Amino acid sequence: MPYDPSIKLKKNLGEEICSHKYSQIIGFLLHLTNSSIPDIAYAVGRLGKYTHNSDHSHWAALERVFKYLKRTINYRIHYTKFSVVIEGYSDANWVFDCNDTKSTTSYFFTLGEGAVSWKSAKQSIIS
Repeated sequence: MPYDPSIKLKKNLGEEICSHKYSQIIGFLLHLTNSSIPDIAYAVGRLGKYTHNSDHSHWAALERVFKYLKRTINYRIHYTKFSVVIEGYSDANWVFDCNDTKSTTSYFFTLGEGAVSWKSAKQSIIS
């Protein structure tokens, strides 16, 4: 998994560690998420909250994403000759972050067993 949900990341109150580099990497991962690798969307969304003031725990979680990408480098989205059926899936998590009170909602749609649209975002209101 690209993100370990048992790790509770918190806002860094100490000295920041390479926040500029951290935000560049998050931007790169966001591009990958939007263009070809939807399975890291949740992890990138969670880690993107800490671009302003990252610390060692944030970098360790970011390293986990890159290890996941290295293990799955040969995975591809394949479009086959299956019947053209659009399927959609959605999910939401309940609040588990003590620093935040908003949930996260995700969805993705497939066409012929290949992903064509996906999104993971924080809900705009408390539900």
